[in-house]
Amino acid sequence: MDVHAASPRSASLRSGFTLLELLVVLTIAGIMMAFAYPRVRESMHGEAVLGARRELMSQLARARSTAAQRGCRAELQLQAATATAYVTSCRTVGPGIDTIGEISRFGSRYRVAMTSTGDSLGFGPTSIGLGTAPITVSFMRGRDTARVIISSVGRPRW
Repeated sequence: MDVHAASPRSASLRSGFTLLELLVVLTIAGIMMAFAYPRVRESMHGEAVLGARRELMSQLARARSTAAQRGCRAELQLQAATATAYVTSCRTVGPGIDTIGEISRFGSRYRVAMTSTGDSLGFGPTSIGLGTAPITVSFMRGRDTARVIISSVGRPRW
């Protein structure tokens, strides 16, 4: 009989990790997370401003297509103070104005700030913009900025 052989009971007590080993692993993981977090946060800010710009482009396309589809003026409304954009157009039945689609709430959805050099851009039934000057819309979050310049005829450039 081997005196150095461990009994089945003592072997089962020794399986697993010691508290010290677990603390070392958790400390290393914490240090790695501390280095990764700022980069992850920066990339989230960058994606937020790009997402807001993409949604603004969607609203711009909606205004253009609504004007052509309904055969009347449609307007892209920009409200920098509330960081929102939406499209309005004539009603298909009766007088008045309809809000077309959803209101884009950039501030609450992407947590971005918005600035704009204009408050609206109209489109005629030919889907050509009726503006008098280009409109610059900027979205900011952290150090990231996304800017769109919409020409007076409704063409975006970024």
